[in-house]
Amino acid sequence: MTVTRDRWPLGSILAREKRRCFYTGRKITTQNCYLDHVIPQVGFGNNSYKNIVAPCYDANSMKNDKPADEFIRLL
Repeated sequence: MTVTRDRWPLGSILAREKRRCFYTGRKITTQNCYLDHVIPQVGFGNNSYKNIVAPCYDANSMKNDKPADEFIRLL
């Protein structure tokens, strides 16, 4: 199941992350970010608030279905 912007209040996730991409630290807005699973669902991640982050487009595209810790090591 894909996480949609309706499932979680995007504004609260952006505020939690200080309007910065979770992976790169770049500034993001509601117009140029996505919602992503830190632990992908394919890796038994869930849809909890703690498992959802807001990456920028580039980071989200590069991460694909890797777990966050593995992806961060590649940056």
